[in-house]
Amino acid sequence: AMACGTPLISDAWDGLDAVLAPGREIRVAESAEAVLAILGDRDEAARQALAQAARARVLARHSAACRAAELEAALSEAGAGRVRAVP
Repeated sequence: AMACGTPLISDAWDGLDAVLAPGREIRVAESAEAVLAILGDRDEAARQALAQAARARVLARHSAACRAAELEAALSEAGAGRVRAVP
């Protein structure tokens, strides 16, 4: 959905901020009331800015090409006797 430029709402979870920046690339809601408040927000420009920021992040860091490059680097390091965690 983010790659298509759709603004998203999520609950909070550990590591979310490593994937997307809450408040800038994704909205975080702690309750049903918070979801309703977000859905009721009529600021179209803010929604579009959030959606475009998330889309840019996803396309830059989570594309198939990026994942393939990370896999190649991990395999190369493993072949050299070094192992690293893939983000």
